[in-house]
Amino acid sequence: MSCTPACPICLRLREAALAVLGDGSAAGLSHGALEREAGLMQGEAAEHYASAAACLHATYEEVCDRLAGELLDAFSAGMSWESALSLARRRLLARLAANPGEARLCFVETLGGDRELRRRRERRRRWVVAFLACQRLVSGESGRSSELQIELLIGATFHEISAVVAAGDVADLPTLEPRLSELPGLFDPSAYRRSFAPRAQPAWSAR
Repeated sequence: MSCTPACPICLRLREAALAVLGDGSAAGLSHGALEREAGLMQGEAAEHYASAAACLHATYEEVCDRLAGELLDAFSAGMSWESALSLARRRLLARLAANPGEARLCFVETLGGDRELRRRRERRRRWVVAFLACQRLVSGESGRSSELQIELLIGATFHEISAVVAAGDVADLPTLEPRLSELPGLFDPSAYRRSFAPRAQPAWSAR
């Protein structure tokens, strides 16, 4: 079983996997379900993916590559680290709201019993943390957020999104933006100090 990266049948099967996930969960994913969704003949899916799980894993990697591309694009716009992160977050929420299959795959199914999918999620998480830490360093603001703080930020963001997706409220994801925009300050001690630093008294109040 060896297909070219641009195999049109594999592409249809991955699109079918997202459609099935958008309507339910990976529990309903099978060769038969993929074939029905993709409009293929019985037995054709097995010629391209040894199992429905293999198709799911390939679909996850494809979706993550797209999301990574959007993250890279946000940080190539010449903005500050905070502004680029905000742009990337808004784009992510909008994309997931419009693609429930992608939302469920990346933020719900990766928490389930598929160990290989969990392993792939962990690898992608480490990449995002390292990328954001590197961008922070390049921006000259490395002293304000350690890699550990960024890791906590990513974990909290993932938790907030996954809770909404698991509840079936994917279309409401963009409304999370105000809440998620507060999270960076929770894991940035310098931001905390700036927020709660005592204000200088005006001259007229001095006695």
